[in-house]
Amino acid sequence: MAGFLSRKALRKPAQVGVLVSLARVLTRLGLVEEGMKVDRRLVALMPRSPVVHYNLGCSLALTGRRRRALESLRQAIALGYDDPEFMRRDGDLACLRAEPVFAAMIAELVDRHSPISRN
Repeated sequence: MAGFLSRKALRKPAQVGVLVSLARVLTRLGLVEEGMKVDRRLVALMPRSPVVHYNLGCSLALTGRRRRALESLRQAIALGYDDPEFMRRDGDLACLRAEPVFAAMIAELVDRHSPISRN
């Protein structure tokens, strides 16, 4: 599957759906560095997408680049990412759970969803 997607991505380098699938497959196969390269390409293609910044943050976290992962997640949130529950349980972000900045991000998102904060 990764080989097929890689060949397709080479033929059509700006085809976002293929790149998203390729990054996911590479990461799940344990080829996180390769997946992260694709995530970076997606950020270059879609710099205003919260999802691609979130996915890059996941790849960075999986490779132990905590500070950069937090920066990417912060960018995802600034662009509109808004699922604190998914962030809490996302295994890709496990190394960030003890980080105060990560806890603050979660709290910020929870606060945004609070009925009290909407009034």
